[in-house]
Amino acid sequence: MQCLLIDKNSSDRLHIAGLLQSLGLVCDQVENPSDDLERAQFAKPQLVFLKASSIPDAQDVLHQLLLSNRTGVAPKVICYAEAPGIDDMDACILAGATDVLVQPFDQALLRFKLVQAGLLPTPYST
Repeated sequence: MQCLLIDKNSSDRLHIAGLLQSLGLVCDQVENPSDDLERAQFAKPQLVFLKASSIPDAQDVLHQLLLSNRTGVAPKVICYAEAPGIDDMDACILAGATDVLVQPFDQALLRFKLVQAGLLPTPYST
């Protein structure tokens, strides 16, 4: 599964890319959401993992991603941030995010959220 990881912080980006890759996702990493929005539209990832450190920017990126995929299947978008407020989390969900994670998170929680979003099979499915 193709994933686009958008995070301005290179150490966070590398850490989270490692978690995503350990779950079998092919991860394309980008630094700037506005500059790389076109890249996301052409790559057609199934998942966009977006750092919502600046909630208005994250909302704009979500809006543009979802608009650009009107004719196809829009990617699932999971936002994450360190200590976001409830209003920020609501804003991401209302803008179209599938889920919001609070940093730090581990592989087990990430796997659970990806299963919950329908991106990974349930570990107990037969």
